[in-house]
Amino acid sequence: LPVLALACGTLAIFIIGVWDDLVSLPALPKLIAMAVVSLAVTSLGLAMTQFDIGRHVFELGLIVGIAGSALWLVVVTNSVNFMDGSDGLAMGSSLAEAASLSFLAFLTKDYTVAALALILAGALLGLLVWNGRGKLFAGDAGALFVGFYLGGLTLLWLSKGGHSVWIGPLLFIGFLADVFMTLIWRAVKRRNLLTAHREHVYQIMLKAGVTHPVVAWIFVWVTLHGALFAGISFMFPPGASTVLFAGYFLLLMIINRRIRRSALEHGHLE
Repeated sequence: LPVLALACGTLAIFIIGVWDDLVSLPALPKLIAMAVVSLAVTSLGLAMTQFDIGRHVFELGLIVGIAGSALWLVVVTNSVNFMDGSDGLAMGSSLAEAASLSFLAFLTKDYTVAALALILAGALLGLLVWNGRGKLFAGDAGALFVGFYLGGLTLLWLSKGGHSVWIGPLLFIGFLADVFMTLIWRAVKRRNLLTAHREHVYQIMLKAGVTHPVVAWIFVWVTLHGALFAGISFMFPPGASTVLFAGYFLLLMIINRRIRRSALEHGHLE
């Protein structure tokens, strides 16, 4: 049932993306629609009901677990979409995530998730032949599809295996770090968080003259290291994934802040 629910939810998100590509939906109604779909999917068996911090594991209960898991899907789906603004970046990082998830799922003997993630990785590899050169774009339909599907597969793997919740953010840390730091930046500047902008780190790098391929490879590199830390966490006692996520996120936050300071000095950011 969870796999079928994820398939139906991904199809619904894809339709929302196609609609958005055709008529440019307002941000708030689109966000509400994603939340409804995410809640429907997580209520059908795709929810994490435990939350760990270090060695401490807390039982969330079904309602909180469903709501928290739905929030995860909304955040990941939108993060992939927000980052799909440079040739090869979002799809390249998603390929790295899909391949890493497939490998980790295989190692933990979750062959269903491993196969489903590997199928997506193959599709993304074919897309990147064109997307990486700016010849073919995923659009909202493709980015939302990939984000929801990957986020859902990660959630399915974590919930079935009883793994740490922090492994999920580690796999998506390239997207999440940029998106969260950008949201914090815009909130501090008292700017509307729902309006389009060009203040993500990857956009700042492009303004500074860094080429699209280099920007894409940087984010793939960041993503692969997040996956590496996720894998390493299985070699240590419970709590390792929390520490590794916190440390890596802090490092990326420091780098993010320095990039923004440099961009302000050189006029690449207001």
